[in-house]
Amino acid sequence: MRRAHVTGDFMLNYYHLLCIHPTASRADIEIALAKQHALGKLPPATLKLAADTLLTPASREVYDIKLASLPEMNQAYALSADDLALKTPINTPSAAARETADSDIPEETDNSITLYNNIRLPETNSRAFSMAKVKHTIMTSPVIWLLFAILMFKLFGMANQGTDFDVAEERCIAAIQKQLIYPNSLKITPTEPKEHAWRHRRTEFPVSVHYTAEPMANTTQAYRADCVYDAQNKSLSKIDIIHL
Repeated sequence: MRRAHVTGDFMLNYYHLLCIHPTASRADIEIALAKQHALGKLPPATLKLAADTLLTPASREVYDIKLASLPEMNQAYALSADDLALKTPINTPSAAARETADSDIPEETDNSITLYNNIRLPETNSRAFSMAKVKHTIMTSPVIWLLFAILMFKLFGMANQGTDFDVAEERCIAAIQKQLIYPNSLKITPTEPKEHAWRHRRTEFPVSVHYTAEPMANTTQAYRADCVYDAQNKSLSKIDIIHL
């Protein structure tokens, strides 16, 4: 693995050097390297270091982490005098090659090095953020799975309680009919649905049923039945009939 160009506490920013974004793809990096080779404005040794670092996934990951850990003032955005001294005329491209490379550059851009902002925001953590590591942590964390199991248990319990309240109302209506002299006269009075508070391991489910019935021929009376359904014994444990 080739080492990135580091001088003291300073580190050369290859992304700035090649005028590319830190998230550039391999193809974009290769194109940028080819253009810089053709322009001949950067030392071949520096371009080789940039290629070895950015085109190798493992080296690039280490480089990005190191670069992100440095404050922006410690990142060199242009070549120093020592870097310029490395440049030799041996590999300098011909004038025709330079003209060809220049023709590939849009008219609105010049040949100077474009300086991007630091590859991380100042307030972000210096360590590289990896979604793969986050997913791995979530999938392997026993705490996460425990919380998920508790949530599913509560949701299942809430669904069952809703069913038990429905059963409680049905049992209450059936008990009311058994007490009537004229069962066919029973008419349930619609009421607004009531929200029932969820309770862990609930076994008793209270319900109220409003209805009208004929206690005697041609006489209608309004009532309210307060019932309590015992889900464990699957029967009503209490029923109170109130005249309204």
